[in-house]
Amino acid sequence: TMMSRLVAVALLFASGLAAKLPQVALGAQGMKVSAQGLGTMGMTAFYGTDPKDAEETNMATLDKAQEMGINFLDTAWIYQHFDSGATNEELVGRAIAKYGRDKWVIASKFGISVGEGGLTFNSSKATIR
Repeated sequence: TMMSRLVAVALLFASGLAAKLPQVALGAQGMKVSAQGLGTMGMTAFYGTDPKDAEETNMATLDKAQEMGINFLDTAWIYQHFDSGATNEELVGRAIAKYGRDKWVIASKFGISVGEGGLTFNSSKATIR
């Protein structure tokens, strides 16, 4: 199963026997992504700390991801620190600038907004950027 393969890969890394995560096909177009992706939501949002205070740690995490062969990142506009204005997409953009666009595959979400009534959803063309 997929879970048993991920556990096996994790054990290889923990033991120091694996240098890079294996790449797997994503879809039928030939795109390859790391067997394990990195969700970046908590790097800028939802946990209370100002992302500027965590920039060094966040970039070190993205550096380690590259070192381990992780090329599949998950981000979204909604993953932002609303008080400071720092966005997750800007953080991921700094990693792209550092390593090159060809080193990353980005998964994102769109159409999620924050309004007076809380979260709203709008997947019109106007919300895609």
